[in-house]
Amino acid sequence: MRLCRCILNRGWCEARSLPGCEALLPLVIKDIADVPDAFLDVAVTKGASQWQLVRHVLFPVAQANIWDHLRGVYGVGWGWIIMAEVVLLPKYGLGALIGVSERRSNTDAIFAVIIVIVLIAVACDQLWKLGGKLLFPYRECDSE
Repeated sequence: MRLCRCILNRGWCEARSLPGCEALLPLVIKDIADVPDAFLDVAVTKGASQWQLVRHVLFPVAQANIWDHLRGVYGVGWGWIIMAEVVLLPKYGLGALIGVSERRSNTDAIFAVIIVIVLIAVACDQLWKLGGKLLFPYRECDSE
C-alpha cells in the first residue's frame, strides 16, 4: 500500500487513483519476477548489492513490459473518463455538450461527442505505442 501511494504521488500511475494502481502493481511485480535468473546471476557474480540488482538489472529488464501495462491502465482510465462525461455532465467541456444535447433530445450529438472522446483516446493510445517503439526499439525484433 505504501509503494502504491509513492507511485501515485510521483504521477507514475496515470489513473492517479488507487484502483488504477491496484491493477498495475501486480503486473509490475509479475514482470519483475519474470526477469531471467541469468541476469541476476551475472550481476551477483560481479558483486552487485540488492539495490543495484533492482536499479540496474530488474527494473531495466522489465521496463518495456511495464510500459505496456501503463498503456493498458491509461486505456482503462479513458473508459472512466467517458463514463464520467456521460453520467456526471459537468458545466464545461464535452460533458456539457452531452448534457445540452440530452436536454434537447439530440441523441446524434451525444453519440458524436462520445465518438470524439474515443478518437482522442485512440490517438493517445497510438502516442503511447509510438513512445514504446522509440524507447524500446529492440522489441521490434521480437515481434517479427
